[in-house]
Amino acid sequence: MMDEEYFRELIKARRRSMRKLGYMKKRAVLARLVPVEGHGGEGKAEEGRE
Repeated sequence: MMDEEYFRELIKARRRSMRKLGYMKKRAVLARLVPVEGHGGEGKAEEGRE
């Protein structure tokens, strides 16, 4: 019984961290696009797709 509860919490925590990781990755990608946009072409096309 105790173990089941523990595993349920573990899975919940892992899902939460995965979501946070995805968010951080997206932020990193956007941060990378912003400087590129200043130089011209590709950055704008990438941002439009977001």
